[in-house]
Amino acid sequence: MSHDVAAPRVLDCAFLSTLILLAGGLPLDRVSATRAALLNDRAAPYFDSASSRKRRFHRALIDATMVDLG
Repeated sequence: MSHDVAAPRVLDCAFLSTLILLAGGLPLDRVSATRAALLNDRAAPYFDSASSRKRRFHRALIDATMVDLG
Protein backbone atom coordinates (compact mmCIF):
# COMPACT_ATOMS: atom_id res chain seq x y z
CA MET A 1 0.00 0.00 0.00
CA SER A 2 1.42 3.40 -0.93
CA HIS A 3 1.09 6.54 1.17
CA ASP A 4 0.67 10.12 0.04
CA VAL A 5 3.89 11.96 0.77
CA ALA A 6 4.25 15.71 0.53
CA ALA A 7 7.51 16.25 -1.32
CA PRO A 8 9.09 19.67 -1.70
CA ARG A 9 8.84 21.21 -5.16
CA VAL A 10 12.59 20.79 -5.59
CA LEU A 11 14.12 17.74 -3.95
CA ASP A 12 17.82 17.01 -3.55
CA CYS A 13 18.68 13.44 -4.55
CA ALA A 14 19.92 12.79 -0.98
CA PHE A 15 16.26 12.54 0.03
CA LEU A 16 15.08 10.32 -2.81
CA SER A 17 15.47 6.96 -1.04
CA THR A 18 13.86 8.34 2.13
CA LEU A 19 10.92 9.69 0.15
CA ILE A 20 10.46 6.30 -1.56
CA LEU A 21 10.46 4.52 1.82
CA LEU A 22 7.89 6.98 3.16
CA ALA A 23 5.67 6.65 0.08
CA GLY A 24 5.82 2.87 0.33
CA GLY A 25 4.87 2.93 4.00
CA LEU A 26 7.99 0.94 4.86
CA PRO A 27 9.52 1.05 8.32
CA LEU A 28 12.38 3.49 8.64
CA ASP A 29 15.68 2.77 10.34
CA ARG A 30 17.10 5.47 12.61
CA VAL A 31 19.10 7.11 9.83
CA SER A 32 16.17 7.24 7.41
CA ALA A 33 13.83 8.45 10.16
CA THR A 34 16.20 11.29 10.99
CA ARG A 35 16.57 12.16 7.31
CA ALA A 36 12.76 12.16 7.00
CA ALA A 37 12.57 14.59 9.93
CA LEU A 38 15.01 16.84 8.08
CA LEU A 39 13.02 16.72 4.84
CA ASN A 40 11.34 20.07 5.42
CA ASP A 41 14.54 21.74 6.59
CA ARG A 42 15.69 23.16 3.24
CA ALA A 43 15.27 19.95 1.27
CA ALA A 44 16.31 21.33 -2.12
CA PRO A 45 19.89 22.37 -1.35
CA TYR A 46 20.55 19.48 1.04
CA PHE A 47 24.34 19.41 0.87
CA ASP A 48 24.58 23.17 0.40
CA SER A 49 22.38 23.94 3.38
CA ALA A 50 23.47 26.03 6.33
CA SER A 51 21.27 23.88 8.59
CA SER A 52 23.05 23.04 11.83
CA ARG A 53 20.66 20.07 12.28
CA LYS A 54 21.92 18.53 9.03
CA ARG A 55 25.54 19.10 9.99
CA ARG A 56 25.00 17.43 13.39
CA PHE A 57 23.20 14.53 11.70
CA HIS A 58 26.07 13.88 9.32
CA ARG A 59 28.68 14.32 12.04
CA ALA A 60 26.83 11.69 14.10
CA LEU A 61 26.88 9.28 11.13
CA ILE A 62 30.62 9.78 10.74
CA ASP A 63 31.31 9.46 14.47
CA ALA A 64 29.28 6.23 14.60
CA THR A 65 31.30 4.93 11.62
CA MET A 66 28.08 4.52 9.64
CA VAL A 67 29.62 6.61 6.87
CA ASP A 68 33.16 6.03 5.61
CA LEU A 69 34.73 9.13 4.12
CA GLY A 70 38.14 7.49 3.69
